Amino acid sequence: MRRAFVMAGMMTVVFLAVWGRPAMVSATQTCTATCSAGSTLTCTVATGTCSSASGTVTCCGQTHDCNAINAWDTCRNNCDTQHDTCVNHCGGRGGSCLTDCNNALRTCWTHCGTQPAKSFSC
Repeated sequence: MRRAFVMAGMMTVVFLAVWGRPAMVSATQTCTATCSAGSTLTCTVATGTCSSASGTVTCCGQTHDCNAINAWDTCRNNCDTQHDTCVNHCGGRGGSCLTDCNNALRTCWTHCGTQPAKSFSC
């Protein structure tokens, strides 16, 4: 009987060493809002609360809206459209035509500025 208890204890130790101990359960909440230009605002809270409404998330009392991310997405989408038009005008020619299109795309993206935050937590 004693051998059975020792064996069970050893098996438990081996099991925990291989698979790890049970994780603590943490209660997190995630709220999302879809912006008109295609991005999603996300708020994840470990403690506190979040809520979402049309185009906004409220994360622990601070409201974030889609205005800045919509403007950035629209700018980037316009750059991509202009790039596609430029490439199509190259008519299959490579070389400097495509290089010029790619340079113009990077310049256009620069004018859009830095991508605004889309994920928040508290």
